[in-house]
Amino acid sequence: MSNPRGDYEIRRFEPAAKDDPAYPGSVAWKRAVDFGFHDARRTDERVDKGLEMDRADRRVMTGAYQAGPVAGHSLGADIPVATFGTMTRTLNIGFGRLLDTRLVTNVTVRTSHRRRGLLRRMMGGELALARQEGLAMAALTASEASIYGRFGYGVATSEQSVKVDTTARFVLKHIPVGSVEVADPKVLLELAPEVFDRLHRVTPGSIGRHEFYRQLASGSVGRDGDEDLKVKVALHYGPRRRCGRLRVL
Repeated sequence: MSNPRGDYEIRRFEPAAKDDPAYPGSVAWKRAVDFGFHDARRTDERVDKGLEMDRADRRVMTGAYQAGPVAGHSLGADIPVATFGTMTRTLNIGFGRLLDTRLVTNVTVRTSHRRRGLLRRMMGGELALARQEGLAMAALTASEASIYGRFGYGVATSEQSVKVDTTARFVLKHIPVGSVEVADPKVLLELAPEVFDRLHRVTPGSIGRHEFYRQLASGSVGRDGDEDLKVKVALHYGPRRRCGRLRVL
């Protein structure tokens, strides 16, 4: 017997640490996200690393779980049929002001449970909660943009690719200053957030980054989740090197 239409329970929780009894539930949620995006099944090590970053971000996991009978031999009721992740970061809205913003991520609905109002329930509940907390803005990166207009989202930015000819005809009209030194990639675990924060505070439209980008910049994780041993790092030091003025190339 399959789950009756609309017989679901929405649960909202924080990612659990590995020694927490609630840890299996967090793992099940992460695996449901992978399934929803048609990604390969993560190794246990990748799941552990992902949850570690989620905790650093202070993310919140929301899932829709079957509350009624579950079809025989199908995935169990402990695995969510829909997922919805959130965290709070700052958005630079200009004039030197950073606005707390609810970021939405990991939105999935299992194909067999679509068109039952699950996304609307999770999105509506989250936006209502954000409003109660005094947040005026929510943002997301949409894989399917047509889905989110009904919830009040609109296009915030655009992207364009440019190819530059850097052969002999390409000349930089710039006098270099300072010096460049090679560094261990892991130094960016400390420096990358510091450098980004300087940019974030003076760039309208910039959104505070989550933990994944710090790990990615340092090579601690790659796009596939494993450590990226190809990452090389160089630091540019300003004229006053002893003062520690630098930027990451």
